[in-house]
Amino acid sequence: MEQADVNDTIFLETRPAKIKLFIVIPAFNEEMTIGKVIAQVKDLTDNVIVVNDHSADLTSAVAHGAGAMVIDLPVNMGAGYATRIGCDEALRLEADIIVTVDGDGQHDPLDIPMVLQRMNQNDGVEVVFGCRPRNGTMPLNKRMGNALLTAVAKLLFGAKVNDSQTGFHAFTANGYRKSR
Repeated sequence: MEQADVNDTIFLETRPAKIKLFIVIPAFNEEMTIGKVIAQVKDLTDNVIVVNDHSADLTSAVAHGAGAMVIDLPVNMGAGYATRIGCDEALRLEADIIVTVDGDGQHDPLDIPMVLQRMNQNDGVEVVFGCRPRNGTMPLNKRMGNALLTAVAKLLFGAKVNDSQTGFHAFTANGYRKSR
């Protein structure tokens, strides 16, 4: 994904002041990265929800200390379930827009304004998927699996998605409700 620039903040500035942006971060054993991820997204909103997927480390404590609302799952349920729990909580708290990023830092929070800008530029777009670079930062087996699953999604559903396994999404509240 290209780097966001100053013009990418237009979305946040042109929305009504009452817009409620929530960042949802599923996390499993991410004590080393979760604090930095939270600090970066806190520049955009104070509404940060970390769903601790029964980590065996200090993920929950670090997330609390960084100022996030933390939901601790009693058993490990996986990233998809943790993300859904966080998004459901954001809806309960009356989110207008929900952005999901992974707790391991593989998504650059500086790209969030650009994703939101794309939603704003495309009237009626309710869901935007981020895309990770397919380079050496992603292990080869994951790159191959992601490429295969993305091709299947395009073939079966006509989905125009470049990274079907990404954890970086932006949803309007309505778009999230439709996706459940």
